Amino acid sequence: MNLTKLDFNEMVTLSGNQVITTSLKVATYFAKRHLDVFRTIKRLDCSGEFTERNFSLYHKIASLQNNKPQPFYNMAKDEKKKVGRQQV
Repeated sequence: MNLTKLDFNEMVTLSGNQVITTSLKVATYFAKRHLDVFRTIKRLDCSGEFTERNFSLYHKIASLQNNKPQPFYNMAKDEKKKVGRQQV
């Protein structure tokens, strides 16, 4: 991975006072399939309170999938590292 070409401003977004990213961006950053990253997040062994505080499920319309909603997670800044390092 060539970090010199990565624009970290595109990796994260400010939401209120919290820095967040998405499972889609994590998949791109770590060169993983999004489906694998998504499944890894779903399978994390965390308390319900932790998961609710750090991972929010959203959907976007995917034009390449006949306009079907594509699920993805918004996640707190530090959680992307944990997910990206998981074996998926």
